[in-house]
Amino acid sequence: MIVKSIELYKAGIRIDESPSNRQAVYRYILLECEKEIEYLGKLMKVPCYGISIVREDLKDGEVYLTEVDCIENMTTFKYKAAQLLKKLYINLVSPIHLVDIAGCFADEWVADFEQRKNIIETMVE
Repeated sequence: MIVKSIELYKAGIRIDESPSNRQAVYRYILLECEKEIEYLGKLMKVPCYGISIVREDLKDGEVYLTEVDCIENMTTFKYKAAQLLKKLYINLVSPIHLVDIAGCFADEWVADFEQRKNIIETMVE
């Protein structure tokens, strides 16, 4: 499965006020791929979207620590993943807290796959 990643947002912050010049860069990435679902005994490809957050800690411009977390295949609707990614960016959510905050959306959006299947059904009929 090929996963396409699109960085939608990027934020930089200072970690502390010391002269060590430590910073963190957060990257908020939209993940896009196709997933096969079965319909009437045939496999059909549907678009899937997820999110990833990357935090890079820098000292004097050099990355010394990277944290990454993602939730793949959250929804079949790009706008939902993009809107959630924007909220995470606005609130400067770290990779450590991604699942705590976005996990409930992933649980709710499982129904999107069934909805996409229903859309396919109406197109076939």
